[in-house]
Amino acid sequence: ETNFVAHVVIDVSETMKFEYENRRKIDTAAFIAVAMASAVVAQTDMVAATLFDQRILEMIPASSSHEVVGKISLALENAALKDKTSIGQVLGLLSERIGRRKVVFIISDFFGDVDATFDGIKRLLFNKNEIILFHLVDPLELDFSYPGRVELVELEGSRRMLIEGRNIRESYNKLFGEYLARMKDMSHRFGIDYLLCNTGENFGIALAKYLNTRMVTGGPG
Repeated sequence: ETNFVAHVVIDVSETMKFEYENRRKIDTAAFIAVAMASAVVAQTDMVAATLFDQRILEMIPASSSHEVVGKISLALENAALKDKTSIGQVLGLLSERIGRRKVVFIISDFFGDVDATFDGIKRLLFNKNEIILFHLVDPLELDFSYPGRVELVELEGSRRMLIEGRNIRESYNKLFGEYLARMKDMSHRFGIDYLLCNTGENFGIALAKYLNTRMVTGGPG
């Protein structure tokens, strides 16, 4: 039997309210975070949580009580989703606060520079923490198939642009595919579990399978 402390890190920046025809990214994030916390507590292990955007907004202390699940749920329900994200910088700061040998679940759309993101992740790894990434994407991001004219509104800024969806589909899909491939490659390079979470799909089955494996293998050695 292995006892460990899990730390659930949730992105609550402005891009997490994005939705097209499916649920918002933050709704999927909340489902994953609460399910993960519930599973950890059910194993009599301890779970903590951090909410962040461009800074650390709230840290919920580690506990093995079922009350901590409710605290995480309430914090996510009240999240403002109004500021930019600086995930790499935040993860670097978090590494100084959570200590060593934790299991760190990071739930985000990882909006930003991949190198900067992994600079923060590497600082967590340096402290012997085990990292699992839940990468939230909307189906429209996976295949930009919008047929007509669309106004793109910068979620973390004020710029707007009118375009024909069909004119950018091929180039967009190529660039986004390369970005996803780089996220997966970097995760593999550092021995990090990487789960792509499509907000248009029922993620419950995939999460249950992962949790079953997670609870069997336990935390970092």
